[in-house]
Amino acid sequence: PEPWTPLNSMDVYVLLNLGLSLNLHQELAFLAAANRVGPEQAAWLFPTMPDEPLPLEEARKLLQPAAAAVGDEAEALAALHAQIEALVMPLGLAASNNWVIAPSRTAGGASILANDTHLLLQHPPLWMQLQLRAPGYNAAGIAVAGVPGIVAGYNGHVAWGMTMVMADGQDLFVEQLRGGRDGGIRYRNADGWKPLQTRRETFHIHGRGEPVHVTIRSTERGPLLGDVLRGPAVNALQPLPQSFGDERHALSLAWTVREPDDSLAALWQLAQATDFAQAGEAARGIRYIHLNLVYADRDNIGWQVTGRYPRRLGGTGKFPSPAWTGAYGWDGWLAPGEHPAVVNPVAGFLGTANDRKLVPAEAARYSSSWFYPERGERVDQLLAARSDHSRDSVIAMQADQHNLFAAKLRAVLLAEPFAGELRTAIAALPERDRLRAMEALTALGSWDGDMRADSREAAIFGLFQGEFPRQAFLDELGPEDSAAWRGLVKDHHIAYSATQDHLLQREDSPFWDDLRTPDKTETKADIVARTLAAAIARAEQYMGSDRARWQWGSIHTYTWRSPASELREHLPWLQRLLLGRLSGWLDRGPYPAGGDHNTLNVAGHG
Repeated sequence: PEPWTPLNSMDVYVLLNLGLSLNLHQELAFLAAANRVGPEQAAWLFPTMPDEPLPLEEARKLLQPAAAAVGDEAEALAALHAQIEALVMPLGLAASNNWVIAPSRTAGGASILANDTHLLLQHPPLWMQLQLRAPGYNAAGIAVAGVPGIVAGYNGHVAWGMTMVMADGQDLFVEQLRGGRDGGIRYRNADGWKPLQTRRETFHIHGRGEPVHVTIRSTERGPLLGDVLRGPAVNALQPLPQSFGDERHALSLAWTVREPDDSLAALWQLAQATDFAQAGEAARGIRYIHLNLVYADRDNIGWQVTGRYPRRLGGTGKFPSPAWTGAYGWDGWLAPGEHPAVVNPVAGFLGTANDRKLVPAEAARYSSSWFYPERGERVDQLLAARSDHSRDSVIAMQADQHNLFAAKLRAVLLAEPFAGELRTAIAALPERDRLRAMEALTALGSWDGDMRADSREAAIFGLFQGEFPRQAFLDELGPEDSAAWRGLVKDHHIAYSATQDHLLQREDSPFWDDLRTPDKTETKADIVARTLAAAIARAEQYMGSDRARWQWGSIHTYTWRSPASELREHLPWLQRLLLGRLSGWLDRGPYPAGGDHNTLNVAGHG
C-alpha cells in the first residue's frame, strides 16, 4: 500500500458523502423504470411522502425524446451499481435515529442525547468506538477508519449525534452531444454548443503489471457517467465495455462535492466545543456532509441541518433533467443561515429518523426523497409519553421493535368499502389460495405490530411486504434480474416506497392491472388478495407447515461476513478453499433478528 496522506482521509470522506447521495440511486432507478413504462407511469413508483402528490410534473421533464434516449445507459449504470453494491453493501442501506431531551423532561434534571446510527453489518466495521486524547482534544464516541477525530460523541461538555438528512446534493442531467469538425465532441447548453472538458486519470491496480488509464469527459455540470461503461474493464466486477449508439446523449452528474470545503475542520472544532453556543457555531460550518445533527450540553438542546444545498432554477431534482434547456441548472447555494435549526423547543425534545421534518413546500428545497415516516412518528410518540426520561428509558426506545405501519395497514385492510372488495377478491381465488389469504388476513387483522423475533404474525407481515411488489410491479419491470426491477427493490430500502404508498392509497394506480392476464383487469383488492395468499405460501416454503414453528427470527437474521468472505467467489481456487475452511473464525451468525426498516431498532432486510 502507498503511504497514507491527508488526501486519503479526504478520499474516505468523499466516499461517505457518496454513500449519502441516495437520490442518485433513485434517479438511476427512475430512468431504468421509465425505460420500461415511460416517465409518467414510472412516477407512480417513486412517491415523495404519503401526504404529497405524485411527482408527475417532475417526471414530465423526461418526456422529450432526447431525454428518453438515455434509458439503456441508465439501465446499464443501475446494473453496475447493483453489482458493486452486492459486493460491498449486500444488505442494503441502513437507517439512523437520534434525539435530544431537555432537562424539563428528564428524571435527572439534565439533558439526554441518544444516537443510534444503525450502520451496515460489517466485520470489521468501517465505524468504530474510540476515545481520542491529544493536546487540546479529548472526546469519545464514534470514529471512521481513516478520518481523524470523533464524528459523533461526547467531550465532557457537549454531546452530539447525527442521522442522514436524506438530502439531495446531486442531480443527473441528460446531455445532448454531437461531433465537431475538429473531431472533438461538443455538448449543448442553453447558449450554444461547447467542447467537452477532458482529463486523464491513472489507476494502479493490485495484480496488474500495467496501470489503467481512463479519460474522464465532463460538461460544466459534471462528468459523463456512461464513460465508465465504455472504458477498459478492470476486473470481473466491472461489466465488459459496452456501446450505446452514436453518443448523441449522455448522463452527467452535478455534485456538491466539487466545491472547496473545510468541514473536517468544523467537525474537529465541534469535538472541542466547551459550551452549547460553540457547538452550534461549529455545526453550522459543516457543509460537505448532509446531516440531521442534534447536540446538547447539560441545560440546552438543539438541532441543526448541515450540508451544501443547490438553488435549482427549476424542478426539484428528484428525477434527471434535460441540460440543454438551461431551465433546471444550479444557481449557487442555500446560505447556512437558511438551513433548518431549532434550539430549546417548547415540546422539550427533538428527534430525527431520516424522515421529513418540515412542511412539504419547505422540505422540497432540501430533498424530495425521504425515508418512511413511521420511525420518526414512533420517536415523537415515545418521547412525548413521559416527562421522566432516563438512560434506561432511551435505551429501551433504541431497542423498540414496534412497527406503526402495521396499524395503518390494518386500518386499510379492515375498513369499508375496501374490506368488502378484498373479501370478494379472496373468494374468487382457487380454494388453497383462498384459505391461505384468509389465514394471512386474520393474522394481520389482529396483530399488535410488534416485530419480535419469536412472532408468527411478524413473519407473515414481513413476507407479505416482501411479496407485494412482486405481485404489483414485477409484470411491468421484470424479470427479477433486470436493472429496472433491482432499482425498484433498492429504492424500497432507501426512501418512502411504492409498496407502502400503494398499500395505503393509489386505488387508481396503473400498476394494479396484471399484464400477464390480458383477459382481465385487476384491481387493488385482487393484488392484495394474491399477496396475502403468497405470503402464507412463502411461509410454508421457508418454515414448513407447522404454524407453531413460524417465527420472524427464523427467516430474518443477522449475519456478519468478513470482507474476505465477501470477496471469496472472486478469488483463485486455492484462496477460496482456504477461506471456506476459515469462515467459522472469520464470520458470525446467523442470529435471529426482530424489527424491520420501520422500527426504531432498525433491521432492514432484502
